[in-house]
Amino acid sequence: MGLIHKRQETISFWDKSEAQSFLAFANEKYPIGSSKRWVYVVYLMALETGMRAREIWGVKVCDLPREDLKLRVVRQAIRKGFSQTKGKDFRFVPFTSSLKEESRLLCEGSNQLDRCLFTSLKGGPID
Repeated sequence: MGLIHKRQETISFWDKSEAQSFLAFANEKYPIGSSKRWVYVVYLMALETGMRAREIWGVKVCDLPREDLKLRVVRQAIRKGFSQTKGKDFRFVPFTSSLKEESRLLCEGSNQLDRCLFTSLKGGPID
Protein backbone atom coordinates (compact mmCIF):
# COMPACT_ATOMS: atom_id res chain seq x y z
CA MET A 1 0.00 0.00 0.00
CA GLY A 2 1.49 3.31 -1.04
CA LEU A 3 1.91 6.24 1.31
CA ILE A 4 -0.06 9.36 0.61
CA HIS A 5 2.15 12.40 0.67
CA LYS A 6 0.51 15.65 1.56
CA ARG A 7 2.08 18.71 0.05
CA GLN A 8 2.97 21.09 2.82
CA GLU A 9 2.36 24.68 1.91
CA THR A 10 4.50 27.32 3.48
CA ILE A 11 2.97 30.42 4.91
CA SER A 12 4.64 33.65 3.97
CA PHE A 13 4.16 37.07 5.46
CA TRP A 14 4.71 40.54 4.13
CA ASP A 15 7.72 42.30 5.52
CA LYS A 16 7.38 45.83 6.84
CA SER A 17 8.18 47.51 3.51
CA GLU A 18 5.61 45.38 1.65
CA ALA A 19 2.91 46.23 4.19
CA GLN A 20 3.81 49.93 4.01
CA SER A 21 3.71 49.83 0.21
CA PHE A 22 0.27 48.21 0.25
CA LEU A 23 -1.06 50.75 2.75
CA ALA A 24 0.34 53.62 0.65
CA PHE A 25 -1.50 52.20 -2.38
CA ALA A 26 -4.75 51.82 -0.39
CA ASN A 27 -4.35 55.33 1.05
CA GLU A 28 -4.19 56.75 -2.48
CA LYS A 29 -7.11 54.64 -3.69
CA TYR A 30 -9.31 55.51 -0.67
CA PRO A 31 -8.19 59.01 0.37
CA ILE A 32 -9.29 60.83 3.51
CA GLY A 33 -12.74 62.27 2.90
CA SER A 34 -13.81 59.65 0.35
CA SER A 35 -16.92 57.57 0.98
CA LYS A 36 -14.81 54.42 0.85
CA ARG A 37 -12.12 55.50 3.34
CA TRP A 38 -13.40 52.75 5.62
CA VAL A 39 -11.79 50.20 3.27
CA TYR A 40 -8.36 51.66 4.02
CA VAL A 41 -9.11 51.62 7.74
CA VAL A 42 -10.05 47.92 7.55
CA TYR A 43 -6.71 47.13 5.86
CA LEU A 44 -4.86 49.23 8.43
CA MET A 45 -6.66 47.50 11.30
CA ALA A 46 -5.96 44.03 9.91
CA LEU A 47 -2.26 44.73 9.36
CA GLU A 48 -1.63 46.57 12.62
CA THR A 49 -3.64 44.34 14.97
CA GLY A 50 -3.68 40.88 13.40
CA MET A 51 -7.44 40.67 13.99
CA ARG A 52 -9.53 38.21 11.99
CA ALA A 53 -12.05 39.62 9.50
CA ARG A 54 -15.11 38.66 11.58
CA GLU A 55 -13.51 40.29 14.64
CA ILE A 56 -12.98 43.51 12.68
CA TRP A 57 -16.62 43.44 11.52
CA GLY A 58 -17.63 43.00 15.17
CA VAL A 59 -15.88 46.13 16.48
CA LYS A 60 -18.39 48.65 17.80
CA VAL A 61 -17.81 52.36 18.30
CA CYS A 62 -18.06 51.86 22.09
CA ASP A 63 -15.12 49.41 21.90
CA LEU A 64 -12.67 52.02 20.62
CA PRO A 65 -10.08 52.95 23.24
CA ARG A 66 -10.38 56.43 24.67
CA GLU A 67 -7.13 56.70 26.62
CA ASP A 68 -4.71 53.88 25.93
CA LEU A 69 -3.53 52.30 22.72
CA LYS A 70 -5.06 48.85 23.19
CA LEU A 71 -8.30 47.58 21.69
CA ARG A 72 -10.23 44.93 23.58
CA VAL A 73 -11.52 42.30 21.11
CA VAL A 74 -14.71 40.89 22.62
CA ARG A 75 -16.88 39.60 19.74
CA GLN A 76 -17.03 38.57 16.13
CA ALA A 77 -19.77 39.23 13.63
CA ILE A 78 -21.64 36.22 12.33
CA ARG A 79 -24.49 35.91 9.86
CA LYS A 80 -27.24 36.62 12.40
CA GLY A 81 -25.51 38.93 14.84
CA PHE A 82 -22.49 38.35 17.04
CA SER A 83 -20.73 35.57 18.92
CA GLN A 84 -17.69 35.08 21.11
CA THR A 85 -14.31 35.25 19.44
CA LYS A 86 -12.71 32.08 18.12
CA GLY A 87 -10.72 31.72 21.35
CA LYS A 88 -13.92 32.16 23.42
CA ASP A 89 -12.30 34.90 25.49
CA PHE A 90 -11.47 38.56 25.02
CA ARG A 91 -7.96 39.74 24.25
CA PHE A 92 -6.16 43.01 23.73
CA VAL A 93 -4.49 44.04 20.47
CA PRO A 94 -2.34 47.08 19.72
CA PHE A 95 -4.24 50.16 18.62
CA THR A 96 -1.77 52.65 17.15
CA SER A 97 -2.28 56.39 17.19
CA SER A 98 -2.81 56.37 13.39
CA LEU A 99 -5.51 53.71 13.73
CA LYS A 100 -7.08 55.66 16.59
CA GLU A 101 -7.21 58.83 14.45
CA GLU A 102 -8.61 57.02 11.40
CA SER A 103 -11.32 55.40 13.55
CA ARG A 104 -12.19 58.76 15.08
CA LEU A 105 -12.63 60.24 11.60
CA LEU A 106 -14.98 57.38 10.65
CA CYS A 107 -17.11 58.07 13.72
CA GLU A 108 -17.30 61.85 13.31
CA GLY A 109 -20.84 63.13 13.49
CA SER A 110 -22.25 59.92 14.94
CA ASN A 111 -23.28 59.53 18.54
CA GLN A 112 -24.40 55.90 18.19
CA LEU A 113 -21.91 54.13 20.45
CA ASP A 114 -23.51 50.69 20.03
CA ARG A 115 -23.23 50.62 16.22
CA CYS A 116 -20.55 48.69 14.37
CA LEU A 117 -17.56 50.71 13.23
CA PHE A 118 -17.87 49.10 9.78
CA THR A 119 -21.40 48.52 8.51
CA SER A 120 -23.12 47.03 5.52
CA LEU A 121 -25.27 49.17 3.23
CA LYS A 122 -28.25 48.20 5.42
CA GLY A 123 -26.46 49.50 8.53
CA GLY A 124 -25.77 46.15 10.18
CA PRO A 125 -22.50 44.29 10.63
CA ILE A 126 -20.68 43.21 7.48
CA ASP A 127 -20.94 39.50 6.72
